[in-house]
Amino acid sequence: MVEVELRAKATPATQKLIEKHAKKISAFTEEDVYFKCASDVERKLVIRIRKNPNGTFLTFKGASVVKDDIAWQEWETSAKDVDKLALLLLASGYVQVVRICKHRAKYRHQDIEVNFDIIDDLGTFVEAEVISDDVHAAQQKIKAFFSLIGISDENLVKKGYVKLMLKE
Repeated sequence: MVEVELRAKATPATQKLIEKHAKKISAFTEEDVYFKCASDVERKLVIRIRKNPNGTFLTFKGASVVKDDIAWQEWETSAKDVDKLALLLLASGYVQVVRICKHRAKYRHQDIEVNFDIIDDLGTFVEAEVISDDVHAAQQKIKAFFSLIGISDENLVKKGYVKLMLKE
C-alpha cells in the first residue's frame, strides 16, 4: 500500500466547493520537521517529526514510487520526546531539511482524505490522498473529486510541500 497524493493551489472559493462535496472532520495546526541522511543527496528516505493535536509522530517516507512526487511508502509511529528524538537524528548523521507549519481543515469524501491547507511562507493548497496498491486508480479517483471542485489536471502541483518549500 502507498499513499497517493495530488495537490493544487487553492482559494477560499475552493474551500467552499470542498465543503459542498465533502464532510468536514477537523481543523488544526500541524508542524512537520523533515530530516534526511546527510549523504542521501537524492533524498530517497525522509524522516518526519509531526506535531498536531492528536500527538507527536515519527514517520519514515521512502522515495516516490512514480515519476512525479505523489506516491510514497510510509511508516508511522507515535513518539513522546520530540526534542530528544530530533537530537538523536542529528547525532546519527541526519540533517534538518525543512520545517513546515500547516493550518489544515480536514475533510472526507468517500475514501479520499481532502485537506485544505494554508502553509506558512508557501500559500494555500488543496491536497487529496488515497491509500492504495493501485497508484493509477487512486490518481483517477482523486482527479474525479478535483473536477467536482473545479480543479483540472493543468492546475495540479506535481511537487510535495517539502520540494515546494525548498524551491526544487
